[in-house]
Amino acid sequence: MKLTFGTSYLLLVVILAYNVFFLVPWGFVEGGFNVADVALALIWIGVIGGIIYSRQLPIWNNPVSWLVLSYLLIVAMHVSLAAINYGQPLFNGVVAARYQYFYGFYFLCLFLLKDVQRIGAFLNVLTVISLIVYALALVNYLGPTILYHEKAEDWIAIRAGIQRIFIPHMPLINMAFFWQFAGWLTKNRLCKYAGLQTLLLSGAIIFQQSRASILGTLIVVFAILLFYKKYKILFVGTALGVMVIGLASVVMQENILLQPFSGTAHFVQEEEGTKGGRISQFELDFDEFIKHPFIGSGLVAIRVSELDRLKRGDLAERTRTADLGYTHWIKNFGIVGIIWVIAFLYVLLSTGIRLLNNSDGELATLSLFATAYVAFVGITMITLNHLMVKERIIVLCLVAALLTRLRMRGSSALVNVESRGR
Repeated sequence: MKLTFGTSYLLLVVILAYNVFFLVPWGFVEGGFNVADVALALIWIGVIGGIIYSRQLPIWNNPVSWLVLSYLLIVAMHVSLAAINYGQPLFNGVVAARYQYFYGFYFLCLFLLKDVQRIGAFLNVLTVISLIVYALALVNYLGPTILYHEKAEDWIAIRAGIQRIFIPHMPLINMAFFWQFAGWLTKNRLCKYAGLQTLLLSGAIIFQQSRASILGTLIVVFAILLFYKKYKILFVGTALGVMVIGLASVVMQENILLQPFSGTAHFVQEEEGTKGGRISQFELDFDEFIKHPFIGSGLVAIRVSELDRLKRGDLAERTRTADLGYTHWIKNFGIVGIIWVIAFLYVLLSTGIRLLNNSDGELATLSLFATAYVAFVGITMITLNHLMVKERIIVLCLVAALLTRLRMRGSSALVNVESRGR
């Protein structure tokens, strides 16, 4: 897992973007310092440096790059819309919308992840970090409080009769799971101990008790096993799952494994994180879309903390990005946003499927991983906002850059890689 300067730079950006996983008190100080802003600065310093010094500018000429650039322009437009519709200073709009510019991480990954070995090493290091931080989250949950976050101690969130665990890096857990699962399924040398790491990461996903994450993971894994005709694994996995669920039903007051399924039908009544639950958020989103159906009103660029007390309450609800995905996106960006997200997911998924049908060896492993993660995003965007929350933007941009690199595997970036994988 030897890292180059470029992959070390990317790793630093990821760690800072996740606020050093809330392991230090200075990572995020409300109303003061946010280390994620340093990550954003490093992203654009790297992108500008890449433009000036790199000879790889032709790799920008692809559908994903143009879509990312168009989104950055849409966000800039929303800064102006916030000023026009809500009388907010332009500077406040830039500050409020700044985390949407984490999409620049796509270009940084495109510059620095130049070959399969670097990509594999980077993903493996992210997996190890994910497991280490998960272990620390377990310590925080079972023993002394070591994480500096409001949810790290006495988080009032009960699922299946137990308090939910706060895991500060679930998007990385989800990504690492699909990476290790792809390595295990294809038996590729890029991933060492892939089976064990897949098992540990699946435990984190189940223990965290996010319905969308669990269901999305199961659906994608089931589809992959069908695609590869791994019927024996499907049968054995299903049988083991039934046995474990049955055992959990006997020893637990409420079954932690069944709860995500039984509770999904009632998720719209959930009170966690909102006053009226997800159904009221949906109504707010739909109401905002009806008022501003074409491109939104600039809500993504509203700096709620700078509003007076009378305006703050209503706009705080209307600017939410948590708990829902697609409806928050449509609320913010209207019909233009609908067209954009369809085009973005279509390009990524079609690229991944095409690569799956025309690759083997290391490329096949990477293609499977990236395609699986994009499918996971498409399914779980119902409640997980992958497109507007910086921690998820980072992972999605990494996968998008990976697919772009693989798509251009005939270029110098991946020359002769296929022959090494065969």
